[in-house]
Amino acid sequence: QKNPRIRGGCIHIQLQQNKLFISKRRDYDMLKSSVIIDHLQQIFVGSSPSDFVFQRIGGMSNINYKVSYLDRTYILRIPGNGADGMVERENEELNTMLAQQMGIHPSITYFNRTTGIKLVEYIENAETLNPITIQSKENLKQIADIYRTLHNSRFRERNDFNLFHEIDKYNFLMRRVGAKMYEHELDGYSQVIKLEHHLNKMGVELKPCHNDGVPENFIKDKSGKLFLIDWEYSGM
Repeated sequence: QKNPRIRGGCIHIQLQQNKLFISKRRDYDMLKSSVIIDHLQQIFVGSSPSDFVFQRIGGMSNINYKVSYLDRTYILRIPGNGADGMVERENEELNTMLAQQMGIHPSITYFNRTTGIKLVEYIENAETLNPITIQSKENLKQIADIYRTLHNSRFRERNDFNLFHEIDKYNFLMRRVGAKMYEHELDGYSQVIKLEHHLNKMGVELKPCHNDGVPENFIKDKSGKLFLIDWEYSGM
């Protein structure tokens, strides 16, 4: 009989202004495996807990699991801490579906716009790019092709991503929890905000965008094809 299992939890370390900040990320070793199984049984109606084998894998702002079920393999995405109030899941869902239609995102099996739980097809022998591998000419060429496909498409993403409105939103969220910006971070704030007027005066043509092109969001399959994942911050 297969026993569901969990691995995970990590320490996040940042060096800022010559000070070391250490925080514990959401630790799913502390979360009962039954909670993960509950999510999976909501997706696979009629399944049994013994049907699943899963293990924690990589993830930056989200928690990911590799899940095996009935000879198929998937990636289960569970939103990490801090996502509430920052990510509109209905926008993410529609924009991700559009990316799948364009062939630049893996096949989506399930998406819950309320919880943010997402299940996608697992890419066998996949390679996650990093700051070194993303610099290869072949990878850069494919990334340029992905962005060209996205930006030149006639798809209309569900939302507009306005940088200046996002800054205001993050500032509001920080005030709500009593957080403060890092030292000197306010120095250029007023100058950045002034750019909105200049951009509006110039006129900006809206295009569908991903807005989170870190290396780890590019996944390469065994044939060498790249996919762009994690569309939480996408928008026109």
